[in-house]
Amino acid sequence: METKDTAQTTKAKEPNKSSDDMFNYQCSLLDHGLLYLNFRDAVAEGDGARIIRCWKFLLIQFWQESRKSKYALEALYLLFQIHALLTPCEAHQLVWNRSVNNHGVAGCNVPLDLDLEHDNNYIKEGNKKMGRNLTTTAVTRNCHCCKVSGEIIEQYDLECKIRKRSGKQKSEVRWRRPQNPSKPLAQ
Repeated sequence: METKDTAQTTKAKEPNKSSDDMFNYQCSLLDHGLLYLNFRDAVAEGDGARIIRCWKFLLIQFWQESRKSKYALEALYLLFQIHALLTPCEAHQLVWNRSVNNHGVAGCNVPLDLDLEHDNNYIKEGNKKMGRNLTTTAVTRNCHCCKVSGEIIEQYDLECKIRKRSGKQKSEVRWRRPQNPSKPLAQ
């Protein structure tokens, strides 16, 4: 039988989970990080159903963080489109047409908006090189031929064995400790 004194000692021994701010912060950070990594992996794999599931979880997180979040509204609008506003064929296209694979390698998909940004940068680069000859017809011509010219340049680089920089840093050791610290570095 539990007395008043034993009930008070058991309550004192139990940690109050709501007051452990560090634990709650770490759990929240882990939750956000794992959801973000799951979302990135779903985009890289081109898994439309998993992308939409991640958007459902993101909708809840955006709404909890700020009740007036434009991201929450966009996520809600996306889900409305898929489940109510679009025809089943259009909804299927919206779900499964979220990423593009430019390299033909599994797991290397990129989001469509990022691919569009790369295309826009390529067109802007061509427009800058026109200099004073920049007219609306020249810009239109540049826009129509950007895909073909990009393929030609890529094929030329492949045949001439010109290596394209990946844009990713290599993980190499920059600072190495000398093997024998008694010897001076510069002899």
